[in-house]
Amino acid sequence: MAQRHRRLIWQLYGSQLLVALLALVAVAGLAATLVRGFYLQQAEADLAARGRLILDKVGELLAQAEGGAPVALREYCRQAGGASATRITVIAPDGLVLADSEQPAPDLENHRGRPEVEAALVGRLGRDIRFSSSTRYDTMYVALPLPGESEGQVGGVLRTAIPLVAVSEALAEIYRRIAWSALLIAVLVALVAGLSARRLSRPLEEMRAGAERFAAGRFGRKIREEGAEELAGLAGAMNRMAGQLALRLQTIACQHNQLQAVVGSMVEGVITVDGEQRVLDLNRAAAELLNVKPEQARGKSMQVAIRNSGLQQLARTALEATEPIEGEFTLLDNRGRERFCHAHGVRLTLAAGGAGGGGKSPGLFAKRDWGGAGDQRSYPPAPSGKSAPGLCRQCLP
Repeated sequence: MAQRHRRLIWQLYGSQLLVALLALVAVAGLAATLVRGFYLQQAEADLAARGRLILDKVGELLAQAEGGAPVALREYCRQAGGASATRITVIAPDGLVLADSEQPAPDLENHRGRPEVEAALVGRLGRDIRFSSSTRYDTMYVALPLPGESEGQVGGVLRTAIPLVAVSEALAEIYRRIAWSALLIAVLVALVAGLSARRLSRPLEEMRAGAERFAAGRFGRKIREEGAEELAGLAGAMNRMAGQLALRLQTIACQHNQLQAVVGSMVEGVITVDGEQRVLDLNRAAAELLNVKPEQARGKSMQVAIRNSGLQQLARTALEATEPIEGEFTLLDNRGRERFCHAHGVRLTLAAGGAGGGGKSPGLFAKRDWGGAGDQRSYPPAPSGKSAPGLCRQCLP
């Protein structure tokens, strides 16, 4: 089964487009990641700044509520949280929630194990993003350590938090813009890749068409030498090859015509056959001798075109022999008289796969020296290797 080949333009176009789209997806993904990281860093810095603004006030109210219910602290957190749209939570060192701007403190569970709280209790800035069961949103938490009674002691944790709904919405809008931009760029890349692939494949298509013209023997139209240096050089080489081929074919045709004129004007009969004993050509003298028409005999088997067993046997012997052979066969003339004909045959050895088919070398078979029955004249032997093979000389009546 013949293998189907894809056109070069589609191979080039597909590979270029795939590489461009992969690069575009990678850049778009990297851009989205960087934008998300930037937004989250900005949100973290904003929450930390909000916490530092109220850190001293919260520490003061926490100290005043020592030993009692931190009513004033809870009220302050509620007011400050509402004014800044921030959830504010104050947590004791043991994780107990002392005040919260959105939920009653007694209803909240212990926060000792929260990652941002643990970081703040050791004196560092704590940060975490997770789903909040109370607000039902993904929330960013930033925790600051509250100063204690002694130097280096942590007296509690002030935690600020905002839901990431606004950040998610802003990121979603940015992602949409990135997606639309990527789509527009992909369309432009597809157009550019198509034009580039077409520019590369067009000279090759022109060369293929030129090669087909040259194969058909039409050498008048040259291939345009355009495109890249390598393609233009290849087109130029093909044009030079076509010129040389046309010159050689013209020379061969001229030589063939000359040979046809010489053979056609000879009085000796000449027959050429291939390896399958098909008649390739015969001159006028041979056609008159055998009483056949050349145009009807050409291309046919000798068994069909020339019904003479002796001549057929000589042809087979000549094709199988490595040296020129001679022989005789009988032939009836127009008056019904039997005539003895002398023949000389030689096999021409050509390259394998040449004319003749079937792996056999083409053969050239010549008839020469024919005379009537009882003709006692002697004829010179056929020359071996010096005279042109296939020339035959008719005997005198």
